[in-house]
Amino acid sequence: GEDVWQVVGHWQPAAIFLDFDRTLATTKRGASPLVGNHSVDPDLATVCSSHGKVQIVTRSSRKEDIEQFLSMKGVPVSKVNSLKRDGRKNKAEVILEEMKALDDGRALFVDDDIKELTDPGLEPLV
Repeated sequence: GEDVWQVVGHWQPAAIFLDFDRTLATTKRGASPLVGNHSVDPDLATVCSSHGKVQIVTRSSRKEDIEQFLSMKGVPVSKVNSLKRDGRKNKAEVILEEMKALDDGRALFVDDDIKELTDPGLEPLV
């Protein structure tokens, strides 16, 4: 989280895309953040609070639970994208679509899974 906070401060990206499970929150494998005792990464929560264009990109179908959890924790995000709920095949598809709407093409994608970060669908943005 601290490294991301520093990169955001240096690069000032137009958009930030965060994975939810095991990245922003302590949840795993799509579990509801409202069940059990879950927390958010404090540095990533600061990034969310200080940057106006942070979106969650998750495979979890628990979109409303994530929105409620983040609200309860005081972590503002502009949007929660649920691949399962939104009928998307991968995170790259969501990020590419959202990036088309931005004037500044600089964005940051944070995920705990290297397969997500190296998805060939992200290649047009590199």
